[in-house]
Amino acid sequence: MSFIEEKLQTVQCDNCKDTYQDDDSGYAFWMNPNDAWECANDDGWTEEDDKHYCPNCFEYNDDDELIIGNSPKRN
Repeated sequence: MSFIEEKLQTVQCDNCKDTYQDDDSGYAFWMNPNDAWECANDDGWTEEDDKHYCPNCFEYNDDDELIIGNSPKRN
């Protein structure tokens, strides 16, 4: 058996620093950043000015402007 080193990608929230994990598959890392972002985006993450935010850290106001929270929202 041999071991090889691979570089994996994930998405990290630029506010709370949490990393994305797909709840359905359990995956937290992907082979390329586009696949990681596509999954995170499908699960409610958002991107603004090349920064990424998990669903707990942002909301949109009545004018559809992105509002980033100072601390993660608690459910």
